[in-house]
Amino acid sequence: MGAVYKATHRWTGRAVAVKVLLPEYAREEAIVQRFMNEARAAALLRSENVVDALDMGVAADGTMYLVLELLEGEALAGRLGASGRLDPGACAAALLPAMEALAVAHDAGIVHRDIKPDNIFLHRAPSGQEVPKVLDFGIARFRAVDVADPTERAAERGEVVERGRPQPRREALEGAVDHAPALGPVAVQEVIDGQRGEQVGQF
Repeated sequence: MGAVYKATHRWTGRAVAVKVLLPEYAREEAIVQRFMNEARAAALLRSENVVDALDMGVAADGTMYLVLELLEGEALAGRLGASGRLDPGACAAALLPAMEALAVAHDAGIVHRDIKPDNIFLHRAPSGQEVPKVLDFGIARFRAVDVADPTERAAERGEVVERGRPQPRREALEGAVDHAPALGPVAVQEVIDGQRGEQVGQF
């Protein structure tokens, strides 16, 4: 769907990440909406545990782009790929800040709906501290505003979505929260015992 590049701001010299929407997806309404959802959520949320959006726009050639803070480190999924599982202390250090970030999102009326180890990044801050960051709010539900739901298109294509347990249909998600339920069956299970959540089809 997109490609991410490391770049340097021309005037400030700050290193950033630039995410661009690939041309072949630019006419897919649901994918464009997902790209915009990601930018909107990252810009709205003020939490050290959510990746920060710095800018968004359309280049002269029509390419949509999103400028994000540059993260150094690895996704939680990569850490698990190397170790298989984490001990309880490391698990808490990775997941509790992510839960705090999701709580901030819920206070803003945003439900992530895709929490998994791939979307929790273990950022190595300049101080050397490891700071978990929640990524990819592309399929988030904005409860306060009616926005397009890209998961409908995914279901139509028959894509498999990983969840800890079968999810309710879209109509039942209006009042849902995901900082405790989603982190429980999906992320915690995989982080502690190394077992991936059950894969389910359409929902």
